[in-house]
Amino acid sequence: MRRTSGDGSFLRSLNEAAVLRALRERATPTLAEVARDAQLSRATTEVIMDSLLRHGWVVEAEAVADGQRGRPARRYAFRAAAAHVAGVAIGGSAV
Repeated sequence: MRRTSGDGSFLRSLNEAAVLRALRERATPTLAEVARDAQLSRATTEVIMDSLLRHGWVVEAEAVADGQRGRPARRYAFRAAAAHVAGVAIGGSAV
């Protein structure tokens, strides 16, 4: 009998949640900072970030020059307007 390691879509959902959580904890993190905070590889984080950018959950923030040579690292920000939350409380005597 062959065993599988789990459902790939479930793992991707967990990874996306980790990336979104990491994005919300910092103002405008770089890809490397998000990867480190989410405890994911840079490659995995980049694939997830590209998907989140396409779907409008994340925006690319203005790059900050840090005085080092080369192009500054891209920075990202969670787009709070993309998320909406609703709640309903249902009880025995009230809704």
